[in-house]
Amino acid sequence: LPAPRKPWRRVLSVPAFPRRYREFHQTPRLLGFFHNCFRNRYGQIPRFVPTTAANPFPHQKHDGIAWWVMDCRHGRVLVQQYNIYRTAFSYFVWDPITGNQEVLNIPKMSYVDYTFAMLCAVAGCDHGGCHDGPFLVIFLCSDYRNVHVCVYSSETRVWGMPVSVPASDCYDFNTKRGAFTRDNVYYCNVRCHDKFVIAKYELGSHSLSTMNPPDNYRNCSLLMPNKNGNLELAGINDSSLYLWSRMLNPEGNDEWIQTRVVELDELFSIDKSCKHVFVSGFTEGVGFIYLSTNNDVVFMFELKSGRVTKVSELGGFYPIFPFIKFYTPAILVNTPRSGYGPIPRFVPSMAASPFQHQALKDKNWWIVDCRHGHILVEEYDADDSLRYFVWDPIAGDLEEFLIPDLPSDPVAYTLAVLCASAVAG
Repeated sequence: LPAPRKPWRRVLSVPAFPRRYREFHQTPRLLGFFHNCFRNRYGQIPRFVPTTAANPFPHQKHDGIAWWVMDCRHGRVLVQQYNIYRTAFSYFVWDPITGNQEVLNIPKMSYVDYTFAMLCAVAGCDHGGCHDGPFLVIFLCSDYRNVHVCVYSSETRVWGMPVSVPASDCYDFNTKRGAFTRDNVYYCNVRCHDKFVIAKYELGSHSLSTMNPPDNYRNCSLLMPNKNGNLELAGINDSSLYLWSRMLNPEGNDEWIQTRVVELDELFSIDKSCKHVFVSGFTEGVGFIYLSTNNDVVFMFELKSGRVTKVSELGGFYPIFPFIKFYTPAILVNTPRSGYGPIPRFVPSMAASPFQHQALKDKNWWIVDCRHGHILVEEYDADDSLRYFVWDPIAGDLEEFLIPDLPSDPVAYTLAVLCASAVAG
C-alpha cells in the first residue's frame, strides 16, 4: 500500500473498528425487509426486498426450500421450515449476514395455534451489533381455553416454565409482528371468538394478561412501539387509517388515546387501482409503517411527513419484517505480492461474498478509488501500458475511459470516482 493508505488499512482491520463505527453513526440502517408471500403452494418468489443499492445477502441461504419468516428483530431472523405437505416443521434462528444458524426446538405443549417473538437478551443494548450475542425467544400458544407463554434462552439453551391466562375461545394468533415496548413488555394480537384481543407479556415479572384494542379493525390492527417506546396501534376501517397510543389518563390508568386519522383515499389518489389497503408492518425507531394493497403493491408510509413511497410489487397483505442492522459490506485492499500477481483483493465481511466471480480476476489491476458502489481500477500489462475502468462489482458492468491529455507528462497523479447526482445540485 502507498504510505498514506497504510494508516487507514490499520484502522479498518482492528477488531474494535465495527464498534467505533456503530458509536459514530448511532442508528442502524434499514437494509430491507422480509415478506412472506403465499403463492403457488409457497412457490419460489423473492422473499427479501433490499432498500439499499446492493442486496446485503443476494444469495439467500434458504432459497429452494419451503420456509416462512416468524419474526425478525435485532439482526436475526426466526425461520420456520417445512416439507411440501406441511406435515414436518423445523425452526432455527438465522443471521443472514454471517449465515450462522441455531436450531430451535419448540416446547412440548398442547396448542391449536402459536406465534414467536425474538429479541436481544443484553440489557441496555443499542442492537446495532448484537447479532452474535445472547437472545431470547418468546413462544405464545392457545388451546381454546387459555393463552400460554414460554421463553427460551440461547445462553441456557432451554425453555423456561410456562405461564397462562384464561382466554375463552382464543384460537388464532395474527401473523403480523408483535411489539416490544421500552418497559420490556411484548404485545401481540390473538383472535377470541369473533374479535381480536391483545396478549400482554411482561418479561421482567414473567406475567401474562389480555387487554382489548380500542376498536375492531379490518384485517386486524398493527401493534408497534411509538417514538417514545410506548405502545401504539394502527388500524384501518373503511378508507381511514387510525392511530392510537396507550397513555396514562389523569387518574393514572392506562387508556387508548386516538392521536391521528389519515384518509387513505387522499394518500393513494395517484393509484386508482388500490381498492383495499392493509397495515402489514412497521420499522422500529424509524417512524415507518408498511401498507399493502389489493393489487400486490407494498408502500412505505412515513408517519412524520406523510410521504408515501412504493417499495415492492410482490406484495399481498402478508406481514412484513424489516431487517435493521449496521452493515459494513467489505473492504477492498491493494496487496503487492509476487510482482502484483492475481491474488484475492476483496475481503468480504459476511459468509458469502456478494460478487464471487470478479470481473477482473487473473488480471494485473490496482484499485485507485472506491465510492458510491463503483470501483475505479487501473489495469496494466507486461509492457507497463495502462488502462482504466469504472467497475460495478454487483452488476459486473465495466466502462473503460481515457485519462485526459495534458501539456506535459505529470510526475504523479490520482483519480477519484463519485456519483454524478451528488454534485448535480
